Amino acid sequence: MHYVDAALDLRRAATRLTDTQREALRLVMAGYTHYEAAARLGVSRRAVGYRLERAIATLRREER
Repeated sequence: MHYVDAALDLRRAATRLTDTQREALRLVMAGYTHYEAAARLGVSRRAVGYRLERAIATLRREER
């Protein structure tokens, strides 16, 4: 698969993420720890971890 096609597929998959999954993923990708992301989002560290797990699972499903 060409890189451009892969990037488009990833963008399409990202639209299937919930707002909370997308925000948790954005913060962690920006370098925040799970604890820091949790503080910014007003949730527990475990909630951030769960949101990331679900986001990754969604993105992996779209990869196939």
